[in-house]
Amino acid sequence: MLPSLKQRLILLLAVLIGTWCLLIVRQPLQTIDQGPGLSLLIAQVGLPMGLAYLLLGSLAALVLGVLASGAAHPLAGVFSISLSLAILAVRGGAIDGLLWRADSPRVYLMLALESLIWVVWLVMVIVVVARSRLWVRRRFPRLTTEQHFGTTTKLRFPGFDALLAGLTCATVGGLASWVLLTSTDSGQVFGGLMISFALGGLIAQQVVNGGNPAAIVLSPMLVAISAYLYVWMKYPDMQALLLGWNTGQLPALARALPIHYASAAVAGCIIGVTLAQAIEHARNSAAEAA
Repeated sequence: MLPSLKQRLILLLAVLIGTWCLLIVRQPLQTIDQGPGLSLLIAQVGLPMGLAYLLLGSLAALVLGVLASGAAHPLAGVFSISLSLAILAVRGGAIDGLLWRADSPRVYLMLALESLIWVVWLVMVIVVVARSRLWVRRRFPRLTTEQHFGTTTKLRFPGFDALLAGLTCATVGGLASWVLLTSTDSGQVFGGLMISFALGGLIAQQVVNGGNPAAIVLSPMLVAISAYLYVWMKYPDMQALLLGWNTGQLPALARALPIHYASAAVAGCIIGVTLAQAIEHARNSAAEAA
């Protein structure tokens, strides 16, 4: 995604500083008893203050992400922020803590609603990075001297092709996650979602081959909302839900929190898109050489 050493260093700096700042606000986002699982719904400071802490902790990641996108690929900034958030999510723990405190399957309806908040969050990040990138490239021309694979990438409101790519990514990523998410362990969820949606992003970009990956980046949240609503309707009471959880019958896609989908899965989508663009670049270069 970032061919030059300078571009890689900028991205690394964005991820390291962004992660450090987000980890600072981890405690307010946890539950009062500091149990596992980060969810805005059960943050000890409440939903409004939880959002405020999240925005405050993400500020440095957002600024450095804009610089990363200005230096190279338009998706570099969204990737750095998502990866920083994914590390926070892993440190925060698994969904188990939320299920321990739940008194009905309605908890999954609340997770679906929280996922909508994360959709708004992702749209905000995409808009800020896309709008600020052009200003950075004009203001700091020395950052823009190296080539990258995203020269045709334009983040904007998705049209038909972009929506088709997003649906393809959601389908492939969701099916792969159904296989790979074998437990609720946050590390396993992180790896499973990232690999699954990297595959989804790769296939979606290869099949549709569009220049607007906005819907691909947002596609994990469609999977999350669908999975949560399915579980909410499937289990009649909390006893049945806990039985499914304890026996390993809980649907795989419901083993991740919304923050996992909004971070690890989104980062995976971007890896897949840029990998597809690298393959296309190599194919075009070979054709020109021939």
